[in-house]
Amino acid sequence: MAVQTSFPTDMSIGFPGQISSGNSNIYSGASLETVQFGKAVCFGDSEGKTAKRPVANQVIFSANLITANVVDGTVVVDGTETDLTSTTFATDHATTMGAVATKITEITGIASATVSDKTITIVASDGKIAYLKDFAVTAGATQATVSYSCSESIIGASVHEMREPDSSGNVQYAQYDALNYLRKGRMYVTVEEAVDVTDSVYVRFIEGSSANQQRGTFRKSAGGVAVQLSSARYLSKASAGEIAEVEINLP
Repeated sequence: MAVQTSFPTDMSIGFPGQISSGNSNIYSGASLETVQFGKAVCFGDSEGKTAKRPVANQVIFSANLITANVVDGTVVVDGTETDLTSTTFATDHATTMGAVATKITEITGIASATVSDKTITIVASDGKIAYLKDFAVTAGATQATVSYSCSESIIGASVHEMREPDSSGNVQYAQYDALNYLRKGRMYVTVEEAVDVTDSVYVRFIEGSSANQQRGTFRKSAGGVAVQLSSARYLSKASAGEIAEVEINLP
């Protein structure tokens, strides 16, 4: 009878959102939106009772606004897009930025819009999902470019659980489901980019066009669409679209 003389040193790769090994700290909150398993999530309210995937809640201008500049942009609240009326430069950079922020706060579902030098940061009303898109500066002698960021704190990653498929055949958290998320421990996630154990961990906050570019997806670079999760590290390598093991160590 043949005797097994060798054994694998690595565990088999699991599926997105599966706890891979070790002790885990798992918390729960009501999901404000559909969330796939193994996606990074943030709080969706000021009391920490709800969860959602990260969004672009900051717009950053590369330079001060100048005479004759015109600022346009769009605010999205729970999927409804509102185009801001054009804001023409008035008095100075700070005054013009303040005028843009004021227009944002007038939109239902926005709790606040604050200005810090060249950055506008929005906070959604509790229970709402709000983000910024399509901002641009036109006219004037020169025009600042714009980029986006996410200042919301990542609270963990959505944990896989057994459940019935939805009407489209997808198995995931639906809006208002109790969403379990891992704050401390090890999990398998699908990565957008090829990753290695030496790479930093980033999570996407701007939705992409492909199936593996949802907000909350793990990757290794910022690329103007993702924010670093410094309290996490990759424990395995994986090609783009494949499964990697990640360790999250949030307090």
